[in-house]
Amino acid sequence: MKLTTLLISTALLTTLSCAADELYKVSTSIYDNGELIASPVLVVEAGKTATVREDDKFSYQLTMTSEQNDSAKLVTALTLNGETVQPVLIVRYGQPATIEIEGRKLSLQVDKHEG
Repeated sequence: MKLTTLLISTALLTTLSCAADELYKVSTSIYDNGELIASPVLVVEAGKTATVREDDKFSYQLTMTSEQNDSAKLVTALTLNGETVQPVLIVRYGQPATIEIEGRKLSLQVDKHEG
């Protein structure tokens, strides 16, 4: 009986902690010299790293943390043609943001995930 109670309590705590985790949708467009390379949409958990990779074409990594005033901090790494840029952005939820570095452009929007 104690083992069953412990298992149910553990399962309940795990479920509650998962429900408390904040999920966000990050819509991204990746450009190389004006050409759209990819448009990944990621559902990410705050504080965790997400990665998208397409063979040798590109690699995109981001870690998102929630900030004050309905904004998010994104620590990113984008590799195109063997070269990596690592911009850090603070964006408002629901507002598009774009950064361009040496012909590599990263456009993104962060929204709270519904569902």
